[in-house]
Amino acid sequence: MKLKLCIVSLLCLVSLMSSCGSQTKKIEALTMHLDDGNVQVRRDAVVELSKIGTPSTIPALVKALEDESQYVRLVTADTMSLS
Repeated sequence: MKLKLCIVSLLCLVSLMSSCGSQTKKIEALTMHLDDGNVQVRRDAVVELSKIGTPSTIPALVKALEDESQYVRLVTADTMSLS
């Protein structure tokens, strides 16, 4: 239940931010989620950051390459190789 709530809140945040249009704010908010205690939330933040696809997301994605979770690191490397 807690995982679903975290994912739903992240998706709502991304949806809200896309409607406000500020890419910098989106990146900042998603970068904050890279410190979340939930692996799935961090993974989702990486995926959303990679969808933005601008050079300004690179520092956050590099940070995610150093995540404690191998899963998050692998997803990050994969999304960066597809960009």
